[in-house]
Amino acid sequence: MSEDQVSHDLDQMTGDPALTEQLKASLERLRDGAAGPVLAEMAAEILDGRTTLREVARSSAYETEMTNVMAGFQQWNASLSNEEREQLAADATSDDRTRPDR
Repeated sequence: MSEDQVSHDLDQMTGDPALTEQLKASLERLRDGAAGPVLAEMAAEILDGRTTLREVARSSAYETEMTNVMAGFQQWNASLSNEEREQLAADATSDDRTRPDR
């Protein structure tokens, strides 16, 4: 499966090209090791077209790692103030092209 096919599949899932691009960027960060080797492997499998997000969601292969990551996210999210959460939401909806790190 080509990168174009991965983009097409993600477009079909999200229905939003901007969300597709954000999802692909997140998968690329995971593939580069942002959340450890297990999720790097999972993201590489998706981006290389050897599996899909739907297949990963139905599989138990990455269940433990995903559960651990989600628990960490929930802890982090719970520690945010309302102001921090609002700022993150505003940042997430702003145009990525205006960000200096892009």
